[in-house]
Amino acid sequence: MTPGGALADFFKQYTNFRGTSSRSAFNWVVWFWGMMYLTMAIVIVAVAGLGAFFGKQAAIHTETKAVEMATMLVVMISFFLSAMVIIPTFALNTRRMHDMGYSGWWQIGPFSVNLLFSNLPMLYHMRLKTLAWTWWVPIAVSFLFALWLSVTKSSHSNRYR
Repeated sequence: MTPGGALADFFKQYTNFRGTSSRSAFNWVVWFWGMMYLTMAIVIVAVAGLGAFFGKQAAIHTETKAVEMATMLVVMISFFLSAMVIIPTFALNTRRMHDMGYSGWWQIGPFSVNLLFSNLPMLYHMRLKTLAWTWWVPIAVSFLFALWLSVTKSSHSNRYR
C-alpha cells in the first residue's frame, strides 16, 4: 500500500472496527503521525528557545513566559491532533490486531497504562519531582505496542478475515 493510500484509508475507515489492516497500511500511518508529532515538537521547542533567547536580550526578562506559552501551544496542538485521530487510531489498531489474529480489545491495556501515567500528576496533585521517573512510561508503552503491531506477521488462519 502506498503512503497516500494508507492515509486515505485511515480516514475513510475511521469507524470500521471489523476486518483487517495490513502491516504496510499500519506502518505508513504510524510513521506519518509519529513524524508529525516529532516535527511539531521540534518546531515548538525551537520557537520557545528563540523566545527565551530574545527575552533575555530585552530589558525585561521574559524567558519563562515564552516557555510557558510554547508549552501551552504544544499542549493545545497535541490535544487537537489527538482528538482528531483517536477514533481512527483505535479502529486501525483493532483491524491490525485482527490481521494478527487477536481481538481488538487487547489495546485497552496499553491505552489504560498510558492514560494512568499521563494523568498521575493531576490525579494525585504530586510534585513534578516526585513523578520525575514516570514520564517515560507512556512513551515506552506506546512505542512497544506500535512496534509489536508493526513487526508481527499476519495470521493466515484467524476468525477476523
